[in-house]
Amino acid sequence: MDKKFGHLQFIQGVINRLASNSFQMKGWSVVLVAAILVLLAREDRLDDAPIALVPVLIFWFLDGYFLRQERLFRALYDQVRDLKENEIDFSMDIKSFKKKHYFLATYLHGQVELPSYLKKWPILRSMADIDKYCELSHRKTRDRRVVFAREHTAFRRETGSARIAANFHTELRRALGQIPY
Repeated sequence: MDKKFGHLQFIQGVINRLASNSFQMKGWSVVLVAAILVLLAREDRLDDAPIALVPVLIFWFLDGYFLRQERLFRALYDQVRDLKENEIDFSMDIKSFKKKHYFLATYLHGQVELPSYLKKWPILRSMADIDKYCELSHRKTRDRRVVFAREHTAFRRETGSARIAANFHTELRRALGQIPY
């Protein structure tokens, strides 16, 4: 239990630092924008006030980056929390949580030629096709939860998700009578 607790403390430390950085970005943004506006007002150049948007956009991007990293480490925390004591490896790798595999399909109405990049997924042409998509999607979502509950490591989690998405697309094409791409 000590190894797991130590690993969770490491991860929580990173999460706390990221949250602190995010908070500091917001503070610096307010201070910098206020300083720019005060300097412009002092020089009677309020027409240049939109310049104050530049640091806002930069800090907005940085804040988004820190929030994203924090979410990835929270996912790692959740994964480590479910591991057994002998499976703890003190890994701080979050790469496997960045990739998402979605159940995608293309809807085609009428006689339109699809671009090649949309032909990658199954093509839905009617309400019956959409019903098949929904039914299979619900079933595969339940399957995905079961696979994630059994497979603990990040690598298995990533490949499990990719495999389930690929199987979904193959089964949906088969149910729709479409030849695999």
